[in-house]
Amino acid sequence: MPEGGPQELIGAEARGRHLTLGSFLSLKSSSAPDVNYRFDGSPIYATCAGSDSVIAIDGRVVVHLTPETGGDAGDSSLLVSRIAGGDDEAGDEDSEADVPDGADEQRRDGTGAEARFTFDLRCPAPAGDGVVYVVDGDRIRKLQLAPRQEPQQGTGAAVSTLQLADWEPRAIWGLVHIPPQQLTGASAGGGGCLVFSTDTALYSLALPPGAAAASAPGPLTPQLLAGHRAEPGSADGAGPDARFTSIRIGLALDGDGCVVLLDQHAQHEGHTAIRRVSPADGAVSTLGVLTESFTRPAVLPGSGCLAAIMTQPQRAVSIIDLGLTPPRLLPAASGGGAAAAGAGGEGTTPAKAHARLADDDEEEGPGASAGGSGGHKRRRK
Repeated sequence: MPEGGPQELIGAEARGRHLTLGSFLSLKSSSAPDVNYRFDGSPIYATCAGSDSVIAIDGRVVVHLTPETGGDAGDSSLLVSRIAGGDDEAGDEDSEADVPDGADEQRRDGTGAEARFTFDLRCPAPAGDGVVYVVDGDRIRKLQLAPRQEPQQGTGAAVSTLQLADWEPRAIWGLVHIPPQQLTGASAGGGGCLVFSTDTALYSLALPPGAAAASAPGPLTPQLLAGHRAEPGSADGAGPDARFTSIRIGLALDGDGCVVLLDQHAQHEGHTAIRRVSPADGAVSTLGVLTESFTRPAVLPGSGCLAAIMTQPQRAVSIIDLGLTPPRLLPAASGGGAAAAGAGGEGTTPAKAHARLADDDEEEGPGASAGGSGGHKRRRK
């Protein structure tokens, strides 16, 4: 079995640097520090609303990574603590259905190991105040971390499921939180909003202020932001006039609060279009086209470069210099991160650099990358 886990991306803090992947970081179980921790799948990482800590996804389990204290000088080990999900996960991996029968019965809210997830989780979106949203197949789950959490104590996160009004469940492929400071007009204030993606559309979900959100709010109503529920295509435009071919896994946020996504090119399945969406009016623009297949966009805070996982023709981490605006580093950390200030138009090929991945995990077919999709493995993303 190939080695897996977090690696440092060296040279990504500034434009024009040579890009390499560092060695795998040392992981220790917080319950047994002498035991190495090994991820069962390819996790997705997201910076948590706290210093020097990371939330990681390990299949249907959520763990907390924190630097080990009191170790030997120069030891860079990370302590791994489970905060949500249990060993006896329910959920069948039905490769022929986006939403398997009985998914709602298999899903369970609760604290720590009491919670159950239906699919391998993806797209964690930190929202500040210890809140992290994650995609669980066709649902959005909310994790509320315990205040001043000490991983060594095994404090679990409280897991709940967002109730969406007038929403027919279907697979969700991307999720990002936009803080209220980056919203304008009627969307400003409150608890910010979530933007999530399906195959061919983006939706916004306004969140109540922190106090109201903590008291189990009622159903929230998704609003179409851009694209069409069931009509694929390739067209820039405002809101419902825009079309997407097949949105890849992951959404990202730039310093202006706009969403950046990767879309399958309409004429060339192996090519990737970089699209930018304004949360104010849903206006969609195409920033450029990459001649390879990419997924999971993110923006690097230091350089503002767009990072993505190349899945074809080789597996690599790619850094794409589009002259992007770095994301804002707010105390209430926003999820994901990608940007798009200044870029080429349709048909341009942005400059990029690659750091090849060390393994070829079998996941999601040829479109594999960091992070599993559980019951959606038939979908090449």
